[in-house]
Amino acid sequence: MNDVYAFTDRNTYRIGDVVEFGIVNCGDEREAFGNPYPWWIDKWVANASGCMPGKCTSGAWEPIADAGYTPAVICFLNPGENWTVQWNTTNWWDTAEASGSPVCPYDIRIHDDPLTPAIYRVRYEPNFTKEFEFV
Repeated sequence: MNDVYAFTDRNTYRIGDVVEFGIVNCGDEREAFGNPYPWWIDKWVANASGCMPGKCTSGAWEPIADAGYTPAVICFLNPGENWTVQWNTTNWWDTAEASGSPVCPYDIRIHDDPLTPAIYRVRYEPNFTKEFEFV
């Protein structure tokens, strides 16, 4: 592994758990994050219209919320460092920290529906994603 990866602390959660997710730098060089991109929480919806590139299996990812964003100033992750966010699935709070710099909490819920057992993913632009499941 010699790249930057998104991760979660587990692959399976129960609704009401705190989900920890983030980015880890497994490379040999510093990586910069400088735009206020949000972490999006998406749910896989079977039989939805449309499909994802390379994943046309009668479904689509549907954004349900976001859970924090990087500050407008540049944050660096040195090799071996990570940036983590915690998302409390009961009352939708989040906390975050990147390389010792605070990450602004940014709580947008697109749906007020309670979470249901399904496949979810966290997504941070441009291409960092990690899938997990609620049971």
